[in-house]
Amino acid sequence: MITRLDPNGIGNYAGTSWSRSSGSASRETYVDDGASANDSDYLFIDGAQKISFTLTDLPGGAVNVSQVEAFFRNTRDGPTAAGPYDFKGGVRSNGTDSNSNLVVSGLGTHTTRSVLFGTDPSGGGSWTVARVNSLEVLGESLGLVAGENLYLSWVKCDVTHGLAAGGFAFLVGSLLGAALGLQEMARLAKAAYARTGSLITPDEYRTAFEAIKYNRAPKFTFLEF
Repeated sequence: MITRLDPNGIGNYAGTSWSRSSGSASRETYVDDGASANDSDYLFIDGAQKISFTLTDLPGGAVNVSQVEAFFRNTRDGPTAAGPYDFKGGVRSNGTDSNSNLVVSGLGTHTTRSVLFGTDPSGGGSWTVARVNSLEVLGESLGLVAGENLYLSWVKCDVTHGLAAGGFAFLVGSLLGAALGLQEMARLAKAAYARTGSLITPDEYRTAFEAIKYNRAPKFTFLEF
């Protein structure tokens, strides 16, 4: 299963030099676009500074985190004279920053790029659910060209993980307050992604069917079989 984690607050790096496209709302609201990017609101900066965001949690029953992928969507005023690297993206885990140079297209052309973490950068071991739930997503402007703004319009993390026994039934129970038959798994998948950002991968559908059909979790009276 892949769950999208969205920014929900400001992290260790407040990023006070990052300006808002309009208004004065908290900075995470300008980059928390959810499943698809919205380039009409954004943060921008002319200079060098880090900014980090806290993230939503994994769903209940999440286990066996195998990787975390951090996504960033950027553009800049000029062409590619800055390097081409003028932005770093990554994560902050347990007080450890880990970010990598990302190419940013210029002249208003937005690009989405990502950094993949197969292990926890804090210590290099396997990811744990607790560590993911305390993770921050981290962006850094390098400010290589004076007078040129760098823009950040979308940030998220995709986390690949499993669900504990009965996890799919818990997911159903948390999502839908109406009858759900096994023939309606497509509706379940769509609702899961819309409500939680969790994407059921193809090889998990059989597990999902069996978890619900054979009641491998506490009963939910609104489920119909």
